[in-house]
Amino acid sequence: MATPTLQPPSTVRASALMHGSPSDFVINAYLALQRQWPDGGGFGHYLHLLEQQPGARAQVLREIAASPTARRCGVRFVDDLPEDHVFLPEHHESHKLVEMSLALRLAQAVADIRQLQASVGQLTEHHLSRALNAFVEAHAGAQCLLESRVNTLAADVRELGRAAAQGSLRGAGPLAAAPADPEAASWRAEVDAGLARTTEALGQITQQLAELREGFFHLHHYTTVELKRQVADYVNAIVEATRPRPVLAAEPAAGRARAAASSTGAATPLAKAVPMRLVEPTHG
Repeated sequence: MATPTLQPPSTVRASALMHGSPSDFVINAYLALQRQWPDGGGFGHYLHLLEQQPGARAQVLREIAASPTARRCGVRFVDDLPEDHVFLPEHHESHKLVEMSLALRLAQAVADIRQLQASVGQLTEHHLSRALNAFVEAHAGAQCLLESRVNTLAADVRELGRAAAQGSLRGAGPLAAAPADPEAASWRAEVDAGLARTTEALGQITQQLAELREGFFHLHHYTTVELKRQVADYVNAIVEATRPRPVLAAEPAAGRARAAASSTGAATPLAKAVPMRLVEPTHG
């Protein structure tokens, strides 16, 4: 078995990726062809496909190799399988699965660690401050836009409320109280009921708008005060953790023991104050 390296293979043969369980096969195919772990959607899709068509592994490899992500990675995919190849259980070879899995997964783990180290290295006070300002500005802009729309909606609601009130007043005259036509009376009653429902709905919308305004207030307080405080605490913790600390010279054990003995007035045996060392005898 070849020794795995820390670099993923630049050339991948389809026949080398065919081994293992369906989940091992899909994971290795993504690692080899797209240089990334499979996402949940793709992983579930291909597992379902292989559950329905167990022999369609060559088709899966060709689809993944033809994806835009695989093309951007620049991996050379050698399709050395027949066009109508059907994978059978007896094609599985355990040693080839182990060899390919070690090479691919070790290389991807190293790449992930390097990316994590680079990301952690960027967690400086300067970068965190810039990121926080960008986040606050983006959310402040979105909040202003939403508040403007809420104000416009509130004005529309007030206008509808005034229109509904005026309609109710216009219908409150003596003719409406005692209409001569029964059909007109029925129509007037329906209109009044509709206006009453509209007024009630407008009242509920007004209440919801008030609650929404209160939510905006809390969101604004969080993004401009609480979030900045939390990030400041985090930055201070990073600075404190990375600050070099002076190294104090350790006092010899014998000196500490003598000092302790003199302060207490008791004599300290030398065997307890100074560690014993074995001296090899010299041969003349």
